[in-house]
Parts: sequence; C-alpha cells; structure tokens
Amino acid sequence: MNTNNSNQLPWQHEHSFGQDRRKPGEMRTFVVVLLTAVLLDHRAPADIENAIRESIETDGDRLADLHVWSIGTGLYCAVISVISDTPRQPQHYKSLLP
Repeated sequence: MNTNNSNQLPWQHEHSFGQDRRKPGEMRTFVVVLLTAVLLDHRAPADIENAIRESIETDGDRLADLHVWSIGTGLYCAVISVISDTPRQPQHYKSLLP
C-alpha cells in the first residue's frame, strides 16, 4: 500500500488491496471452467441417443429425460430419467445400454 503519493493529503491512502495481481490457483480455475464448457458442449451424435432411447423404451418403460455427452473418442456419458409402471434397479437399465 502506497501512503506517500504526492497527490494525497497526509491522512489519505490508496484502497488497492492486490486485486490487480494474479492469485495462486487462478489459472487452474480458468482451465477447469474452459474444460467444463468444452465437455458439456459436445453432445453425442443423434444415432447414439436414438440407440439408447430404443434400448430403454421397452416393456412399457419411457424416457422422461435423456442427455448424452461425448467425453472422448467413442466414449459417452449419459443422464437418463425413466418413467415406468414397474420400476427396476438402475443396474437393469444400465445393462440395456448399447
């Protein structure tokens, strides 16, 4: 903090507390934000979504919500909400995935 600025009176001082300087971890935070934006922006191809929909929507089960992201070459991540009159364990639905 500079207290000897010639434009200031003796009782005045600057109100700069280092917000203009980079902090440790800022770059890591920026990288995480950037990667999140990139990953969440890459939706899976429509044929992958259709294959998932067709594999789950059997025996009266319906998809209420389906989100599929491409997280790598040939790798996908999905969030699936199923409506069913006879609900089964999540492992059952996972085993149906192509």
